[in-house]
Amino acid sequence: MKIDIWSDIMCPFCYIGKRKLETALNGFEHKDDIEIIWHSFQLDPEMA
Repeated sequence: MKIDIWSDIMCPFCYIGKRKLETALNGFEHKDDIEIIWHSFQLDPEMA
């Protein structure tokens, strides 16, 4: 299975979601068959 994730490194909700995904995958017996592809997403492009 392939999972595409768009995430902003400054977003606290993205971090929470990442941690929950990691916890869920740790309990999944087929976790070695999962391919996670991270994409960068910027919530506020005007931010310095």
